[in-house]
Amino acid sequence: MKGRSSGNAVRRSRSFRVVTFNIWGFGEPWRYTMERAETRGAAPGSPATTLRPAGGIWPRRRRLLARCLADVRPDLIALQEVREDMAAGGLSQADQIARDLGFHCVFAPSEATDPFALDRGLGILSPHPIARHAYLPLPPEPDAHIGRQTALHATIETPVGPIEFVAVHLTPRSEEARLAAVEFLLAFLAEFPLAATVVLVGDFNTEPESQAIRLVTVAREDSRPRIGLRDAWVCANPADPGATMPSHAPVSRLDYVFVGPGLRVIDARRIGTRPDSDGFFPSDHQGVAATVAIPRAAKGAQHSVVRLLPSRNGRNRILMPVIL
Repeated sequence: MKGRSSGNAVRRSRSFRVVTFNIWGFGEPWRYTMERAETRGAAPGSPATTLRPAGGIWPRRRRLLARCLADVRPDLIALQEVREDMAAGGLSQADQIARDLGFHCVFAPSEATDPFALDRGLGILSPHPIARHAYLPLPPEPDAHIGRQTALHATIETPVGPIEFVAVHLTPRSEEARLAAVEFLLAFLAEFPLAATVVLVGDFNTEPESQAIRLVTVAREDSRPRIGLRDAWVCANPADPGATMPSHAPVSRLDYVFVGPGLRVIDARRIGTRPDSDGFFPSDHQGVAATVAIPRAAKGAQHSVVRLLPSRNGRNRILMPVIL
């Protein structure tokens, strides 16, 4: 154990590991089997497709998620489809997993009014201090009652320095809405100084060939401002399509890790790929974990302070960096 800890300390001294995982809220495999004749979050033909334990599947999936995440030894975690758990006194699923891991956590609940669209909360977890965080109000869904597309920003003080970390969950319903969200996010990230370490992750609900994903990684002549983000999966696995959904037999790639200028991707892999003995997967998505190397800060690097700006509804606040 001593040798293992020492090796992890060496890794942390020159790189960091980031995870994005859509945890499927309170999703239950049996519901998909009975109501849709579809397999979701379970191995086909396994007991998990029909099991209905008292208290629901969440306590079991929580253990699977915590174990899966602990094995990765992450520095930054972004969770999507996070809900508040009334059975746990309103404690969010992200906070519960953070307790299991001994991590810090910030949570942004869904703004949806439709009870069937509450799985839009976001969580950011880290073993390192979360210096500040803010909800980012993205352009809305096509259907107003579904609520906003969601984003959560946090500045995390890691051993390799502060990291500006943004977690997102975009709509599956409208490419126009996703494009508007990506434009907002790129403008937000471009406000950070060039020396900042920037990471954007989440469930973008669209394939790599879509306009929204291309906009993240391909600088357009008419885009102002611009920031050069790279797809960690493509950097590490250019010949692998990287599908993440559904977890038992992925055919769609919806979950991404994008890294900012100057960062080097060491590896990227899917997690949550194996079911337990009864056939339960941690989620209906697979997660993505990437290890990223950070260069030494250049001499004369710019610094920034953070200014709090009120959102239009006056309830949430946006953190915007001001270059000094």
